[in-house]
Amino acid sequence: DNGPDGVFDSQLFMGGTTFSHVFSYPGEFPYFCLVHPWMVGTVIVSGDAPEDSEYKLEASINVRLETRPDTLENTLSSYTKKLDELSALLEENGM
Repeated sequence: DNGPDGVFDSQLFMGGTTFSHVFSYPGEFPYFCLVHPWMVGTVIVSGDAPEDSEYKLEASINVRLETRPDTLENTLSSYTKKLDELSALLEENGM
């Protein structure tokens, strides 16, 4: 799949992995992370490169994610509750 607008998709990768894409035409190309939906941005391509030249842009993004203990605790509590509900349902049905 090439993302929501069919332009590019890096697929899932871990830290230290690289990804490159050559844009064929100018425009604004939004991107996002499927795993971390708050990680978004826009690649802005402002024009064509001259035919006899080669441009290479290297960029790296370092992201530091911080978790708030209260958010993590609420998430874990929610999952624990769902697991308890599933366990009770399985037990009711003799599984």
